[in-house]
Amino acid sequence: MKVWCGVDPGAYGAISFIHADGRVNIIPMPIIKSKVNGKNKTKLNVYELTEIFRDMDPKNTFLVMEIQQAMRKPLFATVENTGEKIMIDSGDVQGTSSSFNNGYGYGFLKGLLMAYKIAHECVGSQKWQSKIFPNIRRQSTKPTSIETAKRLYPNVSLKKDPNNTREKTDKDGISDSLLIATYAKLIYQAGNGMSLFARGQDERD
Repeated sequence: MKVWCGVDPGAYGAISFIHADGRVNIIPMPIIKSKVNGKNKTKLNVYELTEIFRDMDPKNTFLVMEIQQAMRKPLFATVENTGEKIMIDSGDVQGTSSSFNNGYGYGFLKGLLMAYKIAHECVGSQKWQSKIFPNIRRQSTKPTSIETAKRLYPNVSLKKDPNNTREKTDKDGISDSLLIATYAKLIYQAGNGMSLFARGQDERD
């Protein structure tokens, strides 16, 4: 049975699965919290992630993973007359530590996909958002992501722990992963199929 998978690789993201029979299940990104030099640190639980990806069926799983903000290419401009190139947008609005962790997590997930031969495509947020909600302004994507996921999947919880009655807030990292899985299903069914996913290459915004 075919399964479409969407991955928001951030520490507060998730891995969502849409099955061909209509079932949906979501795994919040497994993380480890610790304290280093008095500061709270969060990193991906690589052992749990390895188990999750190992259990995927490479013959029937088609996965899309979002490229993190910190992974964007820098933007340069050329100074008139001198021809000197200067960086006007590093493509990274996060701190050095966050950028390193995001880059490490993304690279680890990418390695798992290659190791387990899972057909996949890595795209920037604008790529999948333009397909799921094409007319929305970029500044308002978080609430739109939650609203769209709730409209498309009214019976699916967007909370990190659906069994925790004290948790009231829907998580955009979870809704994003579900909509990325929806994007994977849409582009597969549009006729691109395996030829798209087999490349396993990164596409930038």
